[in-house]
Amino acid sequence: MRVQCKWATREGDVVIARLYSNRRGPNGMITRRYTPDEIDYFAVHCMDLNRSYLLPAEGRRQVLLRLGPTKNNQSLRIRWLAITSSRLN
Repeated sequence: MRVQCKWATREGDVVIARLYSNRRGPNGMITRRYTPDEIDYFAVHCMDLNRSYLLPAEGRRQVLLRLGPTKNNQSLRIRWLAITSSRLN
């Protein structure tokens, strides 16, 4: 299993995991997504929650994980994040 480790930040009721790499090149910032040939999963750690999560590598640039309901009560295509007593870290 190939795993890429990333930090996640919490903004209100949303945990944001940016699933790409950045580096400075001679002409500015270079952003690169990981390919399915490189990794199988992302291990994401959120310091605010002191929790780690294992996410499948789906070719996304970032993933938003919800801790609470949306302001417009949207429920379709929401990635809910459960806070439990069990820890992965």
